Amino acid sequence: MNKNIEQSTFVIALFLLLSAIASTLFLASLKLGLVDEIPGCGPQSGCDVVTNTKWGYVPLLHVPISFVGIAWFTGLLITYTKCGVTKQLLWCIRIGVLASLGFIGIMFFIDAFCKYCMIAHLCNVFFWICAEIQRRSGKDGGGLVLLVASCITITTGLLFIGIVVDHEKAEENRALAEENAEEILEADVSSETLALLDATHIIGSPDAPIQITMFTDYQCPDCSRIEKQLEQIVESRDDVAVWVKHFPMNYECNDQIGTFKLHPNACWAARAAEAASILGGSDGWEMMHRWLFENRGSFTDASFPPALQSMGFEPSQFIEVMMSEDTLKQVQEDAADGFELGLYFTPMVFINGVEYLWYYGNARSLSSVIEQVALQVESGDTEVAAPPSANEKLVEDWRRGHVHPNRLFEHASWLGDAEFEVVVWGDYHSNFSTELDTIIRTMMKDNPHIKYAFRQFPVDELCNKNAGDFQAQNEGSCFTAQALESVSILGGDEARWEFHNWLVENRTALHEPLVLAKASEITNNPQNIIQDVMTSIEVNDRIQKDIVAKQNVWRKGIPVLTIDGRYVPRWRTSTYSAEELLQRIFDSLSEEAVSTETSR
Repeated sequence: MNKNIEQSTFVIALFLLLSAIASTLFLASLKLGLVDEIPGCGPQSGCDVVTNTKWGYVPLLHVPISFVGIAWFTGLLITYTKCGVTKQLLWCIRIGVLASLGFIGIMFFIDAFCKYCMIAHLCNVFFWICAEIQRRSGKDGGGLVLLVASCITITTGLLFIGIVVDHEKAEENRALAEENAEEILEADVSSETLALLDATHIIGSPDAPIQITMFTDYQCPDCSRIEKQLEQIVESRDDVAVWVKHFPMNYECNDQIGTFKLHPNACWAARAAEAASILGGSDGWEMMHRWLFENRGSFTDASFPPALQSMGFEPSQFIEVMMSEDTLKQVQEDAADGFELGLYFTPMVFINGVEYLWYYGNARSLSSVIEQVALQVESGDTEVAAPPSANEKLVEDWRRGHVHPNRLFEHASWLGDAEFEVVVWGDYHSNFSTELDTIIRTMMKDNPHIKYAFRQFPVDELCNKNAGDFQAQNEGSCFTAQALESVSILGGDEARWEFHNWLVENRTALHEPLVLAKASEITNNPQNIIQDVMTSIEVNDRIQKDIVAKQNVWRKGIPVLTIDGRYVPRWRTSTYSAEELLQRIFDSLSEEAVSTETSR
């Protein structure tokens, strides 16, 4: 082989292996405790589906495939640099390529795209090509023992680290789960919000002493998992009843989630369940309820009629009822009840009126809590408690929420220099974004503890690929976002906030010529200079960092608000002003600060 070709192929092969190692390390970083979040791997993303379901683990062993990937590519790197492309190594590489092609096929089969997985597997394929080219110059034997030893050693080490991290997380979650169980057992009895838990659809006896209400979405993976656990519990016990209510994550039938459409068929699935109830009573509803979960809430015009016939429904009659206003009204009423209880993601589960925080437990925690409640029922020492209102729950959800890493906030431009960090991600062309901004800046006048940043999430696919999830685009918001960043670059933070205030005050008149003229006026730079900076790499980089940071905090809708690094689920309700809610959170922060200072 030509020496130059050989050297070039060697360099390319090393680059491919290092890239594959980096990609698999990204995937494994959460399990290794290296990071709190991975860009593009948020809840229910393709990356999340691939890595955290059965496809992300070695069958039977339950070893994360990302760990195996790191070990494999690192082993290849060690063996390749030490031994070259031997015959034994080449056959291992070929087998590895078949595995990569199989995994790529699985991603297409389950319709879940993981970019980090794809990079790693494509690097594996191209490394195989390099290895085939170099085979003629390789040695005849050796390398297999080194490859196997490297893979086993690295995988074992990663598993040990993963076990330590999992143990720490498990201990933390176990403490939180136990605290939640105590809340369920010791809740104060009230009646203010109990009516919001009433449901038309009940599995089990309505007179059962343990009453569980679940707000659900047929296309929600976590809902499906909890549903299976509840189904097994109801089948094995006669003291439990499950009351089922709808909360589809789709604006087409759920007015409570703004303009977001996370689950495209969730509304029709919920309305199908209601149609089954109208036509088939409780038996018809329960049959459809189970069928929808079995099929992940998904059906098409072609697949649905045969399924209806198999369940004993006449397709044309069923579809007519499903599309009626009656089914839509029932779904909307359920969703409104969920909203009044502070629901903003599914499932939301209540046991005898107290929210069960399923995300802290494991597959056995739900049955364990129910067993504890059952023992209390036998002693005659339990009653159904009313859950807190949305206003109370929103503060509590914020308080116990995950504190996001500092790196998500490091690019913010701050107004003020105080201890309560308030960050809003929004769009200057959005009513709610500018309304929230105005509320916070008004509160800053009376609260010296607030430090504020407004970060950008333009709902415009010209610069934000995530904007496609929104019902409507805000045309021109990318131009506005670019103009703001150019003002910040040319004039600094003072100019940025002056321009920010002007954008908020003139939200309804943000036409491109007017925006450009104002940016030129504030920075005292010609418009052509402003335009040059607007199209620069630095401006694009700033906007993309804001977008990624927002998606890592909360992927659904705008504005997104964090206080003290914790996400505020909702900042306005029909019964509680934003000012009151935010002030309660600030009061809570003050109490935490006093408590911390006292304990020192």
